[in-house]
Amino acid sequence: MKNKIKFIGLIFALSAVFISCEDVLTDEPQNQFTELQVFSSVEGVETAVNGIYSQFQGYDYYGARMRLLLWPHSGKYHSKQGANDDANRLNMLNTNINLDKLWRGMWQTINQANIVIKNTEGSGLDNEASSLGQAYFLRAHTYFDLARLFEEVPIRIAPTTKDDIHIAKSTKEEVYNQVIADFKKAADLLPDRGEYIDGRPLKYAANAYLAKVYIYLAGQNDATIQHSGFNPITEDEIT
Repeated sequence: MKNKIKFIGLIFALSAVFISCEDVLTDEPQNQFTELQVFSSVEGVETAVNGIYSQFQGYDYYGARMRLLLWPHSGKYHSKQGANDDANRLNMLNTNINLDKLWRGMWQTINQANIVIKNTEGSGLDNEASSLGQAYFLRAHTYFDLARLFEEVPIRIAPTTKDDIHIAKSTKEEVYNQVIADFKKAADLLPDRGEYIDGRPLKYAANAYLAKVYIYLAGQNDATIQHSGFNPITEDEIT
């Protein structure tokens, strides 16, 4: 009789555990915001845009890795990191940990920009245009860096998912056309003179970078040869 009572009690206890577990697993998380919540307000969008800048200036991008890898070429900088000896000798290897981390930091910046673009376009919020302009500007800037460092790289213009982690790289022309298209969009969306947002780029920054892209392309190899396959820019777009 006692064993029977114990058995019944055990069944009730297990039932309570399973019911409790099911209740916990179906609860909505209370300690984080969904994308819908973040991008439903001006403040949320501003926070997301700040996230792009956070990645852009983070240790794995302009905060350190870019400097560690590129400054030795100036002849005025020498890294004391043993992991950066090959860069100091101007003979960088693909085993350099800073190179691997820089690659990751650049793609994290692009992904954050893609998240902002996806969720902000068509929102109708007061800061929609300026936020999109900054996202396109920073994505273009990062792709410009990628193109100059690696030339042929994948093009991602949407947030990365588990289904598209591995995609083929694009041609140099395709990458630079993406850079040009993004800088043009940024120039259309960013504030003009008199609408300055402290610490943020104006449309003239996007136009200046467009000019830099074309000058860079014109200066490669034989500068007397007109490059083909790239989107042109007109004079009125940079004045």
